[in-house]
Amino acid sequence: YAGRGRGNAFLNDLCDADVLIHVVDASGCTDREGRPARDGEGADPLEDVGWVREELHRWVYDNVRVKWGVVRRKPSRLAELFSGYRASRALVAAVLERRGVHPAFLAACEAAGPGT
Repeated sequence: YAGRGRGNAFLNDLCDADVLIHVVDASGCTDREGRPARDGEGADPLEDVGWVREELHRWVYDNVRVKWGVVRRKPSRLAELFSGYRASRALVAAVLERRGVHPAFLAACEAAGPGT
């Protein structure tokens, strides 16, 4: 792809990947398009890494937001939502616990029904 982005096609391909390796030009000798740059005018490698991380976070957030109505009606579906990103139920449960959301709370919400 000659250094050009593939947008959501690339992000969707990540669902099938076991790992993402991000190769960054740490020398700062090229611009964002990969062309040679003068000293001090190259792309910032930390900015490049930050940009990729932000894109990944935004993509997951947007996917979750689209499906949030389902999660609100059936909170137990939250863990399933992340399985497409290769996150195990145990990982999702651990993250939720760390954020103060306990499985019993999700079960109670589901039992109470929508709008509670």
